[in-house]
Amino acid sequence: MQKQIPIASLVLTLVLMGSGCVFPGVYRFDVQQGNIVEASSLNKLNTGMTRRQVHFVLGNPVINPIFDDAMETYTYTIQLEGGKIHQQTINLHYQEDVLAEIEKVALLPENLANPGKAYKSREKDEFFLDRWLGGEDSEI
Repeated sequence: MQKQIPIASLVLTLVLMGSGCVFPGVYRFDVQQGNIVEASSLNKLNTGMTRRQVHFVLGNPVINPIFDDAMETYTYTIQLEGGKIHQQTINLHYQEDVLAEIEKVALLPENLANPGKAYKSREKDEFFLDRWLGGEDSEI
């Protein structure tokens, strides 16, 4: 009888430790990385602007060009509460330090491109409802 109590307490401890990572109600924080570029800032860009003027509007890119100085990439990712990772990518092409082309590879909706708006609209985001109602998996 006395040997069963330590074994039972050990099993209970292991079960609680193992379930701690997925226990409902555990707070999962938002993860943001990269350059936040909103549509209003992007609309201020025009071909013919110098690189310095572009950096004044958008800031310096987080990813510095390594091989080709003629292209800069502005990337932003946001993951709300451990859910799906949303990514925005904008490539700017220069010719002799003058903006020649704006390539909008992937743009986020306004409620995700701005962290303040993403925080306020998180309850309205569809993947949260799917996640809590047992729908399709929102992890990547």
